[in-house]
Amino acid sequence: MEAGEELTKEIENENYKISVKGKKIKHEEALLFEGTLTIEKPDGSKTTMPIYGECGC
Repeated sequence: MEAGEELTKEIENENYKISVKGKKIKHEEALLFEGTLTIEKPDGSKTTMPIYGECGC
């Protein structure tokens, strides 16, 4: 991924649909990522929360 490049991933089963959307915000020794995590339930309710991650060596 390049800085500013967006990522969207969705997975689901009969009980939940989970979406992750975000973008890489910095690339040096570590990759920094920020976005949102959305969980949808069969009753139509949604929960959305901000996420932030870092990985590297």
